[in-house]
Amino acid sequence: MSSASPKPPNDATAPGAPNRPSGPRAAPLFEVGAAPARASGPRPAVAPAAAPAPRASGPRPAPLPAPALVPAPVRARPPEAARKRRKRSAWPFYLAMGLILLALPVGYYALLQDGPPQSGPDAAPPGKPVELKLTRVDGAVEIRHGGGQWSPVKPGETLAPADGVRTGEGGSAILTGGDQYEVHLEAQTEVAVDELTDSISRVMLGGGMATAKVQGGGKHTFEVHARNSDAVARTRQGTFAISNNMAGTVAVGTKDGEVEFGGHGKTVIVRAGQQSVVRPGQAPSDPTTLPSSLLLKVDWPAGKVLTRPDVVITGQSEPGTLVTVQDRNAVVDSNGTFRVRLSLKDGKKKALKVTARSVGGLREDSEHVVDVDTHAPSATVQPPDWVDNPR
Repeated sequence: MSSASPKPPNDATAPGAPNRPSGPRAAPLFEVGAAPARASGPRPAVAPAAAPAPRASGPRPAPLPAPALVPAPVRARPPEAARKRRKRSAWPFYLAMGLILLALPVGYYALLQDGPPQSGPDAAPPGKPVELKLTRVDGAVEIRHGGGQWSPVKPGETLAPADGVRTGEGGSAILTGGDQYEVHLEAQTEVAVDELTDSISRVMLGGGMATAKVQGGGKHTFEVHARNSDAVARTRQGTFAISNNMAGTVAVGTKDGEVEFGGHGKTVIVRAGQQSVVRPGQAPSDPTTLPSSLLLKVDWPAGKVLTRPDVVITGQSEPGTLVTVQDRNAVVDSNGTFRVRLSLKDGKKKALKVTARSVGGLREDSEHVVDVDTHAPSATVQPPDWVDNPR
């Protein structure tokens, strides 16, 4: 009996295949996912690797293609236009922060100067309009609404901002602003209304003189500006007179309370019994005590009979006084001198009158009586006989 051929070992390969060494495979030096080596102790034995299965005969299949590597997404750099837009969109933020930082010291300084805003039941809402009425009219008084024409006024008429009132020769008027103040206008005085609210009343004084009595209890400000000058007088409670010669000389005299009087970058406090004067291009003078007498000197025309209708009257008074000659305002310059030309009619015992009134309430009069005869015959002188019959 023939013996069976021996079975080839399991590691035998097909004919033509390369010979592989027999025995167990050595463990790789580095293995992905392998546990880290222990710090100490004998290394455990490595189990022998299983023998690979025999490959089938025939042509070797083509290897599978390796998977394509997908690169990690790379963030694209923003284009130049986008970067510029981001820069442009950031500058308003920095500008706003800079303005806030600049406003902080300004607001802090204003808070220290003005104090916190008044609140409570005693604080009246600003900006509420009030009425200014003509409560008394004597003589020639006219009113103008807005930019209209001057027309005669009647007692009880009201004034609004941009309105004006003026008195003529020998005329006077009293303006009343509720229970807060009243203004008395002397003859030939003009006042224009600028603002009328429950917090402030502001008027513009033209030529002439006005006396204001303010009794608002400190809640209302009365303010007078002088035309043709930067002088301004204001008070919350008190009585004062202000004059304006329309040539840059403005005077203020206080009877009670106190008045802020400013001009040309300077402000003084004129208290009761004091006066101050602003001259052309100058700041207010330091307040002085109101004089007890008023200076008035008049240069009257020589002679008792005037043969010409025109006459010039000159004189001297205090700066800031209101001087009238025959009820006509005379311009008193910064030195107190005045000059007025009059045209007289024929007549006997004509009284020429000059009156000076100060912001302190003083008054001084001077009179002169003359005869005016412009038709008087001129005197003729007969020549001697020897002139016609010379020898």
